[in-house]
Amino acid sequence: QVQFKDQIGKFNFGQIPEKALVKTPVQVTLIEVHTAPDGVSTEKVLGIGSVKCSALLNGECHPSPPLAVIKDGAIEVAAVEFAILWQENPAPWFASKIRGETVTFPKVLIKQDAIHDEESE
Repeated sequence: QVQFKDQIGKFNFGQIPEKALVKTPVQVTLIEVHTAPDGVSTEKVLGIGSVKCSALLNGECHPSPPLAVIKDGAIEVAAVEFAILWQENPAPWFASKIRGETVTFPKVLIKQDAIHDEESE
């Protein structure tokens, strides 16, 4: 599970015309960031997808929620749900809806020797 706790204002991507919002797909890149104990961060692209609004209903993008299927080549690695609005001040709407983000992995492998090391301490 991944949690993102920045303020809602950090999600503002600027203003665009309504027509551009409905017709233009948005490319989404999923990046894994690893920070080593020495503070050095490395990034790895896990996959790329896109999301597009087909229509707006009361300023909200439909289909709702817009879904970006993230793929690494032909392999699906994640699906990300979005909330896309065309409003003068979308922050109150987002604040009322967003509580956090969740990432689900289809399989988790646990190294047996790591379990044994923890048990021996």
